[in-house]
Amino acid sequence: MNYRVGDKVDYLGMAGVVTELEAAGDYPLKVQFKDEENNLLEELFTEDGKLNKKHQKPVLKLISRPTVQKFKLYRGIFYSPEKNTYYIAPRLFKSEAEAKEYLPEQFVKLVATRPITVESLK
Repeated sequence: MNYRVGDKVDYLGMAGVVTELEAAGDYPLKVQFKDEENNLLEELFTEDGKLNKKHQKPVLKLISRPTVQKFKLYRGIFYSPEKNTYYIAPRLFKSEAEAKEYLPEQFVKLVATRPITVESLK
C-alpha cells in the first residue's frame, strides 16, 4: 500500500492521520492518533503498514485519502490611470469575476497560468 501524507488510517480501532513518509529507516510512516483524553500519540510503521517487520499482515488500514482538486489560476492585468501604465496584480485569481472584484475600475484581462493541483486535507 502506498500511503500519502494526509491519509486517514485505522490502527486497532483508533483513527489516525499519516504525517510523515520518511520518519526513520525501516519505519518510514509516522502516524498521529488522539486517545480518549485527546492526547496526541505517534507511532511508526513500515511502508506497507506493519507495526513490526516480523508481522505477517499489515495492521494499518486506509480509511480515506485527501481529495485532489485541479483548477486553473490566472494572473490579472490591470491599468493604472494615475500612472498611465499597465501592471500585473501581486496575486492570482480563479475567475474574471474575482479579478474584477479586486480592482473593478482598473481590470483589463486575465492571463492563464499552468493548472494548479490542490490537496484538501478534510
